[in-house]
Amino acid sequence: MAQTKGKTSRFMKLEHLAASVLILGVLVVGCGHKMSLPPPPEAAPIPGDVYTWLGEWDGLSKVSDILLTRHAPGASLIAVGDSLKAVAFYPGSVSASKNPKVNPSVDFSSSGLLSPKLIAEGSNGDIYIYDEGDTTIKKFGRTGGAGTWSFRDTTSWVSVVGIAVDDSGNVFVADEVRKTVKKYSSSGYDLGIWTDQGLGDGYIGKPSQLYYDGQGLLIADKGDGIYPPRVIKIRTDIPRTGTITAVKEAEGKALLDPSDVYADKVFNIYVADTGNNRVLKLTPYGVFEKVVNSYIPPTATAVSNVIAITASENRVHMVDKAASRVVIYEYK
Repeated sequence: MAQTKGKTSRFMKLEHLAASVLILGVLVVGCGHKMSLPPPPEAAPIPGDVYTWLGEWDGLSKVSDILLTRHAPGASLIAVGDSLKAVAFYPGSVSASKNPKVNPSVDFSSSGLLSPKLIAEGSNGDIYIYDEGDTTIKKFGRTGGAGTWSFRDTTSWVSVVGIAVDDSGNVFVADEVRKTVKKYSSSGYDLGIWTDQGLGDGYIGKPSQLYYDGQGLLIADKGDGIYPPRVIKIRTDIPRTGTITAVKEAEGKALLDPSDVYADKVFNIYVADTGNNRVLKLTPYGVFEKVVNSYIPPTATAVSNVIAITASENRVHMVDKAASRVVIYEYK
């Protein structure tokens, strides 16, 4: 009896196992799904959360600065430099010929510019250009034309490397040799040094380009000795008062010769980290987010000397001085 009972018990276990397998098979077939392992603990990157190479504009020799206007008709990208003086292009124009499309509604042919180096935009759309040819800052209407006003400070300016204009029309001027940023009223009156060398949040080492984003003055700081390269934002109503000290490094590399800084309409910050041949995107609080030009198509040539940038919410234009071109990246 004991032997018969043991056989019966084993037989019943086999029946139960077979029934379980049959039920599982019915469920799998009935649901139309295959069994799979659970997903990995780390989620995959969001598809398209990158900047991709959109195209380039060739033949733009000696471009020294660019500006993406927010007020001029037709939304223009204005480039300035010794060769082309000042020309407005449609920022979205990308073609196989690599030739940008000129925006004829913004015309600087009667501007009288000699050697334009820097460009900025006022809150009402007026265009300000620093002309190294006669060491003046010249003001133009949003459609170009002849200049409406100009000023200079021959006692203070030695090597002007950045200009910006706030909502009240005050003009900020960065001087690389003086290692200062000065403020001037809308009529050109000297309001004094706004920041100079120091280690605090409201101080700089050696300034480069400036950009007013509607909230404060962004400064690309190349650093100088004990003063490290970095990007800062300072107030425009109180001198030497910092609001943001942005990254000093990204992806394990310290900033090296940052030459330009820009902001989009939602206050994301972009930095031309020239010495590292890269453009960085930061959050509005100055925290590193991504490298814009990390992807390079097999048929394209990487940028090698980014000296100026502009940015919108989905596109970044960068001047590659070494290749005499503007490279365009688009956020997907």
